[in-house]
Amino acid sequence: MLHIDQSRAFARARDMRPTGIDRVERHLAQALASTSSVTGLVRSGGRVWHGPVDELFEVVDSADVLDLAALATPWRDATRRRRETALRQRFGRGGRLADGFERGATYFAAGHNLPTYREMAVLREASVRLAILVHDIIPLTHPKLSRTAPAARFQERMTGVARHADVILHLSDVGREKWRTAFGPPPPGQMHDVLKLGPTGAPPLTRAPSERPEFLALSTIEPRKGHDLLLDLWEQFPEPPRLHLVGRRGWHDAAFFRRLDAAVASGAVIEHPDLDDAGVRALMARCRALLFPSVAEGYGLPVAEALTANLPVIASDLPELREIHGERVRYVTVSDREAWMLAISPFLCDRLVAGGGAPDLPSWDEVALQVRAIM
Repeated sequence: MLHIDQSRAFARARDMRPTGIDRVERHLAQALASTSSVTGLVRSGGRVWHGPVDELFEVVDSADVLDLAALATPWRDATRRRRETALRQRFGRGGRLADGFERGATYFAAGHNLPTYREMAVLREASVRLAILVHDIIPLTHPKLSRTAPAARFQERMTGVARHADVILHLSDVGREKWRTAFGPPPPGQMHDVLKLGPTGAPPLTRAPSERPEFLALSTIEPRKGHDLLLDLWEQFPEPPRLHLVGRRGWHDAAFFRRLDAAVASGAVIEHPDLDDAGVRALMARCRALLFPSVAEGYGLPVAEALTANLPVIASDLPELREIHGERVRYVTVSDREAWMLAISPFLCDRLVAGGGAPDLPSWDEVALQVRAIM
């Protein structure tokens, strides 16, 4: 039996808009549940609940549950407490980490909300196989682009994966080689493979770019995503086009956010922190290109979604993006501001510069079958 961990979705229930990893975890869990016999699990507060994948997502997505204990313990996350109450109401008290796994079962995590090193050892001692999808190891390869405490926690979890996992899935051959560089040759019996993901957006759309040039950047606003470069470029335009930043503010220095606030006040930059999927697609239809100046990526889900929607993409020249998306993308050296200006220039005059073509990506049911075959 395959047990898929939905703890990341549960832990991030208070966040209004999902990140790329959130979307992958949900799509893959639902596809696995629809194509084969799997069960879901949620880890929270030292307890584990097992249940049908869709029913666990119902709890994750549920409205407020009356929980007087949450009101009496304000130091705890109230949203999480309410959902723990919903889990108890639906699935009982929950159990210890290794409870609910039959001998020889497989634990599968498609997100980075992972058990600790010690918890992984406990699962192995209970004869549970561990399969982990590693989206990237950016906190290890680019520590200056990550906050200190989360990076240390990430290091501990990934060390546990390297030591205890039976199967490690990567999103590209480049990612697999970076893992080998960081952790060395795998221990005997550990299998590594590349999982080709599908797009999480809707089918191609009919583009109708506005008369005034508009561009789209789609990601959490944090240092590695290159928003500082975009602000540098927009400050150089005599008559700046409109730039839509879709994504919530993450961590950054105060000086950057002051610059961003000034750009928003000028009207050249528009922030959309909580835009839903329909709103994103409406912007994709209006904008002339997706700008993706990221410093480091594991997959680049916004690139796949833009290409699927027939939106041209200008992106940093990263090996992961080249491997996954090929020549459908216009690549620019991440730090070369002049090259970025040259890449954007044709889109200022031409409303309908052709996109790079739809990517050859599998459906999520096909991704689920890949996972099953690898297991």
